[in-house]
Amino acid sequence: MWQIQLLEKPDYRSNSNFLDSLQQGILELLPYVHEDRQKKALYVRLAQSYFYKEDYYAAQAYLDLPGLSFTDFEVLYYWLRIHNLLGQYQKVNSLFPEIELGLFSPRERSLLYAAHAETFYLQRQIDSAIVYLELAQTEYAPKGYRWSWTYSLALMYAEKENYEQALPYFQAVRRSLTAPDGIKIASEVACLRLQSKDLNQRLAQYKQILKKGYSLGKEGLVYMAVAEDYAPHQPDSAIVYYTKAVQQYPSPRMASKACWKLVQLYLSKSQYDLAKTYLEKIRESGYHDGLEDEARILSANGDEWISLLRQYKEDRTIGKGVAYADFLEKIGLRKEAVGVLKELMQQDTVRKTDYLHRINLLENML
Repeated sequence: MWQIQLLEKPDYRSNSNFLDSLQQGILELLPYVHEDRQKKALYVRLAQSYFYKEDYYAAQAYLDLPGLSFTDFEVLYYWLRIHNLLGQYQKVNSLFPEIELGLFSPRERSLLYAAHAETFYLQRQIDSAIVYLELAQTEYAPKGYRWSWTYSLALMYAEKENYEQALPYFQAVRRSLTAPDGIKIASEVACLRLQSKDLNQRLAQYKQILKKGYSLGKEGLVYMAVAEDYAPHQPDSAIVYYTKAVQQYPSPRMASKACWKLVQLYLSKSQYDLAKTYLEKIRESGYHDGLEDEARILSANGDEWISLLRQYKEDRTIGKGVAYADFLEKIGLRKEAVGVLKELMQQDTVRKTDYLHRINLLENML
C-alpha cells in the first residue's frame, strides 16, 4: 500500500548536486548583499536548502537568526516542518495556537494546517491529524497535494478501522482523472479489499488492474496487494508475489517494504540465509528509514540480528537467549527484549525473580 505523505519529504540523495550548488552560490553572494530584506531572504533560502539536505539543525539555526519573523510564511512553515521531523512536537503544539492565520493566504493557511496534521500523525494521534488535514483540504488544497491528501485521509480512516469513512476517499482518488497513477492504483486495490471479501474474486480483479493503462509502478503495487492477501494463509504464494514486487517496484523506498516482508516470511520458515539476502537488498537501497521503526532498526543491524536470532532459535539455550535479549535492548527494541525474557523465564524458573526484575525495568522504559 502507498505510504501516507502529507507534505513533501526531503530527499538529499536525489537532489544533492543541485542543493550543494545552491548553497555554495548563496554563501558566495551573501558578503555582497547589504540590504537587510535581501539578506533575510537569502538566510531563508539557506534554511530551505539545509532542510532539503536533511540537516535540520543547520536549517533551524538560520531560521533562528535575528530579524526573521513568523509573520513570514516560509520562515513559519519550515520551522514547523523542521521541529516535526526532529520529533520536537511540543514546541509545535505550543506555537500553533498563537499563529495569526489571518495574515496568510488560503494556500499558505492550508499548508500550515497540513504541517500541524503532520505533527499529530507523527505522534500517532490519528484523530487530530484527520481534523487538521480536513481543514487543510477545505481551506485550499494546493495543486500537487489535493489527491495525496485525499488518499492520506482514506488511509488514516482505514487505520482507525473506520472503513465507512475511508471508502469515499479511496473512491474519489480512484475516479480522479488527475491523481497520480500510484495512488490511483493503490485506491483501486483498497476499494477491492473493502468491497470484496472473496479472495478468488479479488485475485481475478487484480489481474484486470494490470491490463489498464497505468504508467510505471502498477505491477509492483498489484503484486504487493496479492502477496498481502496470500500472506496469512499461503505464505509460499506470498513469497512468490513479494519477490515479483521487489523486481517490479521502480522506487527503492517501496521495494524495501516488500524486501522486509520477505525477511519476515523467510524467518518464519527458518530460512536465515534467504532472510539475510533481502536484508542486504534493503541496505543496498539505502532506504531503511522508509520502514517502520522495528524494521528500520533491525535491518540496519541485520547481520548481528540474524546471527543472534538464529543461535537463539536453533540452540534454545539460556545463554543464547540472554545474548539475544541483550542485543535487542542495546538497539532500543525493549518491547521485543521483554518478549524474549518472558520466554526464557518459562524455561529457567530458578532465576524467575531476576527475569521479572529486568522485565519490570524494561517495561517502565517503554
